[in-house]
Amino acid sequence: MVGLEDRGLEGVEVLYDDLLGGKPQFVVAQQDALGRLVFRQDEPAPQAPIFDVYLTIDEVLQYIAERELARAVERSGRSRAASVVLDPATGEILALANQPPSTRTATRRQAAPPSETALPPTTSSRARSSR
Repeated sequence: MVGLEDRGLEGVEVLYDDLLGGKPQFVVAQQDALGRLVFRQDEPAPQAPIFDVYLTIDEVLQYIAERELARAVERSGRSRAASVVLDPATGEILALANQPPSTRTATRRQAAPPSETALPPTTSSRARSSR
């Protein structure tokens, strides 16, 4: 989730916010009589590389996984459970559910950046999160 300031608020966006957002840059532009932007100066090259993150979560499978996991916890009498749905051909994570659902939105802002040993995000053409 991204806020009004175009900064990551939770999840993947907050974890990789520094890599996704880039740095602010100054661009000189003019408008013509019709209000269209006419750029007189070439846009400066990005000062740091900007990355895209491709998410593989399938929203339908995610919904089903959350619903069925909640039902299973209720039927079994257990207090907690987790479920992961993977594509066996690619290893992509298609759904990931926890019961009870995580309510740590406030602490997600303090998430540590990915370690050097962490695996890079899986790339896919299913869904794209970029700003």
